[in-house]
Amino acid sequence: MTYKAGDKIDCTDMISLADANGGCKPIWYEIMIYHRNKNPEKSQWLISCEEKINCFVVSIKSNWIGEYSAWGLLFNNGNLEQIGSSKDDEKLFLPNLLTVQNEKNGMAIRQTT
Repeated sequence: MTYKAGDKIDCTDMISLADANGGCKPIWYEIMIYHRNKNPEKSQWLISCEEKINCFVVSIKSNWIGEYSAWGLLFNNGNLEQIGSSKDDEKLFLPNLLTVQNEKNGMAIRQTT
């Protein structure tokens, strides 16, 4: 499937997390336009929307999640791939995929040591 900025994607079938009643909790992911439209105040994704959704799905399935965030990495032939750029043109490698109240979106963020 081809996705674009502004799409709100139902990821429920891709992830399938059980809720407290044993049912399947709905999971939506929104591709925010302002992280793809060269907005000078926001970090910008360089990877495709499909790669971003896949990164989100893998991070949730791998349980790379915190209270409000999921974290992922993208490798290409064993090398860490740049996924975005900051508003200061810094190379970004770490996707922060927000998970608040079943509404998901993400941004490329700085790696800190």
